[in-house]
Amino acid sequence: MIYTNTFYMIQARPQTIGTALFDEVQLYVDHPEQISDLNLRRLEREANKLAKADAATASTIKAAIAALRWDTDAVEYWTANALRLERSYNVLANGSINKGLICDLRDAADLAYEAMQLVGNDSEVALRTCHTLMLDARFDETLILASKFLGVNEDFEDIVIHAKSALTNLEYLGIDPEEVKRQVEMAGLVAKEHQVRIAGIEAYGIDDFEDGGRFVASIHIEGDIHKEIALDAAFVEKFIDDSNWNPMKLSVEFHYLTQDELQSN
Repeated sequence: MIYTNTFYMIQARPQTIGTALFDEVQLYVDHPEQISDLNLRRLEREANKLAKADAATASTIKAAIAALRWDTDAVEYWTANALRLERSYNVLANGSINKGLICDLRDAADLAYEAMQLVGNDSEVALRTCHTLMLDARFDETLILASKFLGVNEDFEDIVIHAKSALTNLEYLGIDPEEVKRQVEMAGLVAKEHQVRIAGIEAYGIDDFEDGGRFVASIHIEGDIHKEIALDAAFVEKFIDDSNWNPMKLSVEFHYLTQDELQSN
């Protein structure tokens, strides 16, 4: 099962300017080929106007614009500013989405989980949070959360099965779950450095009687074979001198998806 990165912005409180800006940001997230600096500068001007009425939402939109530009420092600044002004569900959830857009998997998961705490038993929010936690290889937290919603729909049953399977395989292979998280987060950093968006993750164990088996975290990216090769090489460079790195036992790898595959997920 592929756990997808969710990039659907949470709409602002009912207000014409904020809603229109979120709609346009979403258009560019879904169709990055339509992004132009002229349009982004216009969006920024509209966000500046909105700041007089709703500074937190305006900061969230500025963070999204920065994410579309891959200006990661600006994403950090405007997300922090939005959260300083208002730590509401909308601001937290959109902060998670903006961090996910630039492949900050840990921050995206932390903000998604905090946002979920504010809405209680909302199954749709819980489902999105489970996906965000799985993207950060937080199998134990995902299992606890998904277990609370068993019986709501089959998606939670699938998540529980996969999270349990991941933890069982890691225990069998003698792999610390924190090591998987560390390497997956490093893969996110590599994608961030190369400005390649992460679309999802697939984590599973492989039985190999000769080598004793291995655990695979396949990071699905938006791109092509050339980007996949470049990211795999950059990831190896991060760990080549790490004595704890054993790709024959724990394999974190990139896998590119075509546009048709992206649209079908």
